[in-house]
Amino acid sequence: MHVTIYEVAERAGVGIGTVSRVLNNSSQIAPATRDKVLKAISELNYQPQAMARNLARRRTHTIGAIVPFFTGYFYVELLRSIQAAISRHKYDLILYGVDDLQKKEHYFRHVLQQRRVDGVLLISMRLSDVFSAEYFRRKLPLVLVDAYHPNHDSITVNNEDGAHRAVQHLLRLGHSRM
Repeated sequence: MHVTIYEVAERAGVGIGTVSRVLNNSSQIAPATRDKVLKAISELNYQPQAMARNLARRRTHTIGAIVPFFTGYFYVELLRSIQAAISRHKYDLILYGVDDLQKKEHYFRHVLQQRRVDGVLLISMRLSDVFSAEYFRRKLPLVLVDAYHPNHDSITVNNEDGAHRAVQHLLRLGHSRM
């Protein structure tokens, strides 16, 4: 059975606010009180519920990625890299796979309404001005990957420059048929 913060407070003889302040390392707790609470936590083997704490703080420690499809190698490797990067910062990744690009705005709206993420990565899809304004209004951070919108951060590749560099490299190696 899961031990609650109320049980810890009762065991320590303090209020739940005091237990909360101890859990959050507040400096406003007397050392003797802190010790009583920590002892109760230890005796009861109390484990704070991360989801409940995050909801109370209005943080989910989750990033949503809206992706057009999962089958291409590019997307698999991109998502693997994203997952590795965000997990180092103790974040989770939720994938929203868009199988029909005509319905992409349904996914944009769904992510906004669910409030399950602290930020969104929009991968290889254009964002309308209407949804751009909605993301700003809700203060939900949004980064476009392999796409551009003037009002949002974006990560893009200069394909023309990349192709030029690749051809120049092959020419330097002596290749003439490409």
